[in-house]
Amino acid sequence: MFRIYHSNHLELLTQLVAYHWKNHPLNDPLISETILVQSNDVAQWVQISLAKQLGLSGNIRFYFPEEFIWTMVRNVLPDISENTLVNKDTMIWKIFEILPFLLKKKEFKIFEAYLSLEPEMTISRKIFQLSCKIAEMYEHYLIYRPEWISSWEKGNLIKLDHKDHQWQAILWSTLVAKYKDQYQPILHLANVYQIFISKLKVSKYPILPERIFIVGISTVSPLYLKFLHSLSQYMDIHLMNTNPCRYYWMDIIDPPMLGVINWKKRKHQSKVLFGQLQYSLLNSERQSHNPLLASWGKLGSDYLSWLSKIETDEIEAFVDIPGENLLSLIQRDILELEDNTILGITPDTFSNSHKKRLLKQQDNSISIHRCINKHHEVEILHQNLVTFMNKDHTVTPTDIIVMVADIDDYYPFIQAVFGQMSSPYSLPFYISDVSMVKTYPLLHVFINLLKLSEIHTFTSEYIFSVLDVPEIILHFNINENDLCKIRSQAEKYSFIWKNIKNENLNSTDPLSVSLIPEEEMTNFDNYEMKLANKIYRLVKKLCHWRKFLSEKRIISQWMTICTDLVNDFFLSRIKILRGYVYFWKISGVKCY
Repeated sequence: MFRIYHSNHLELLTQLVAYHWKNHPLNDPLISETILVQSNDVAQWVQISLAKQLGLSGNIRFYFPEEFIWTMVRNVLPDISENTLVNKDTMIWKIFEILPFLLKKKEFKIFEAYLSLEPEMTISRKIFQLSCKIAEMYEHYLIYRPEWISSWEKGNLIKLDHKDHQWQAILWSTLVAKYKDQYQPILHLANVYQIFISKLKVSKYPILPERIFIVGISTVSPLYLKFLHSLSQYMDIHLMNTNPCRYYWMDIIDPPMLGVINWKKRKHQSKVLFGQLQYSLLNSERQSHNPLLASWGKLGSDYLSWLSKIETDEIEAFVDIPGENLLSLIQRDILELEDNTILGITPDTFSNSHKKRLLKQQDNSISIHRCINKHHEVEILHQNLVTFMNKDHTVTPTDIIVMVADIDDYYPFIQAVFGQMSSPYSLPFYISDVSMVKTYPLLHVFINLLKLSEIHTFTSEYIFSVLDVPEIILHFNINENDLCKIRSQAEKYSFIWKNIKNENLNSTDPLSVSLIPEEEMTNFDNYEMKLANKIYRLVKKLCHWRKFLSEKRIISQWMTICTDLVNDFFLSRIKILRGYVYFWKISGVKCY
């Protein structure tokens, strides 16, 4: 059974999940309930919501959609392991290997402009960056365009709007041949699906859960839906779909796109006869459809279109919206598929606002703030949240979610504003979906050290950026007093990184007197000479690694080098770095 529940209220959908658990428990109480979610944060929210309704929440197994699909595939086809699957990591290195030979073909001339940019960057690095992007694109194709992949593997081209896409088919065919040359199977969801279905039909006791719930997922790819629909013959699948509109809205078009379509039609039709007809169509579409839903709901519209193509039971559980303020009025218009916008396109609507909705002066359900930078944005956000929560004591921090386009860009400002506020203005907060480099600044330092080969000249600014890392200065026995001394007399010590290039980098000798300018010899006491030697050790180590990292090596050698780099620069808190290097090693081994 495959059943879809449509609602504009996510909390109601979780109530329906709780209802099923309470009134229709699993046959075996020791078996875990299975829920598919979009992220770990959604999983945590769902678990808290279910605990509020049921009194407690436990014995739940959360999966991401792709993770669940591959788990089911491996249960039915145990011979397939993770190492046999085509994935982004393995594709990157194989594309990187074959792409230089294909760039000579006419279909790949599209990349000439990109490869000619930034002449200071090596061609190899540009090709590697290009390989990463292409592998990511193919990974999306495997999920959202499996029919293209299947056609390319059969040697057929896809008719695309742009001729420049022909290189994709050629590259994929060459990539498949590369896998076969290395005696590696070409296994991905696009070609595993039929094998999976055939095996599932003859399998007497497939290891499948009794039922699953899909909660808080904005979209599921058509290929994943095909898998789930096939599995629904052997289990109950409940898809809790958040739908902002109670009516059919998959065919609505936003006004700008509708204008383009009508303009193209009028180019081939009579200006007099059909021009009036198209103008009427444009006006009717604008009056009957919600323009905000049409322009912002493209992803949801495609998702509903995919869902409509599979055989399911559907239940609607929409919640009426009262329309008490501007935000709820907009939500109600979307729910009812109404358009109450007044654009001022006639003299009457342009000259007055009589037909517009009246808003309360104190209505701040939607507010727009003009800020000078990201730090100012976060400060304004904090002030508004404190004010809002002081006015309404029923609101708790767990009721608030803040969304941004790229959380990594805002991470330092959130930490600076929310992390430093003292009581009574402090607010508990949690930042999700942050990259490891932002969460662990030491990783950022380590990655910058790996880029030493790109540093042609050591400047004072670069040396001090290295000295700003506590773990590094501890390794070289430099304390806070030493650091203050170096900063206050930076010019005095700058000769070290300016003249060290002529030194023997493999030597373990202390700072050579020949490096010290004659006019400075008398200005160095014993303490300063010892301090200069510490800086000398650090700079010499940087020079050594700059030369060492510029050489080409195979991936297994790089793993050892990364470990040596950690040991040469970091004294404490290096477990996370060693774990990071180990992760690289495992990923690298999987690729070959």
